[in-house]
Amino acid sequence: MRNGGLGSILDNSQMDSVEKTTNRSEQKS
Repeated sequence: MRNGGLGSILDNSQMDSVEKTTNRSEQKS
């Protein structure tokens, strides 16, 4: 896990969202 704190939690959430959107675009094509 990266450095603790709200920053890492927000980063993880953003990365999860990015991965989900990327998976959706890949599935569409």
